[in-house]
Amino acid sequence: MEYRDQADENIQNGFQLYLHARVGWRFEFFNRRWFVEPVITFNYWPVTTNRPAGFDAIEEDYTNYTLFDPNIYFGFRF
Repeated sequence: MEYRDQADENIQNGFQLYLHARVGWRFEFFNRRWFVEPVITFNYWPVTTNRPAGFDAIEEDYTNYTLFDPNIYFGFRF
């Protein structure tokens, strides 16, 4: 992960571990070629390294997870 300032110059580099889980169901139509998939996602960022102090000040107001984030996916199989 690159941290950049307002002039778009690289300040420093870091690492963030991002975990993502989803629970849902797939509904298939038209000989299983088209599908709709409503899901609820759970996101968690357990590790963040080498983040600049200015970024930490902004991020401390927020949690490092999101629960029950609804999504819906539409798709077509080839």
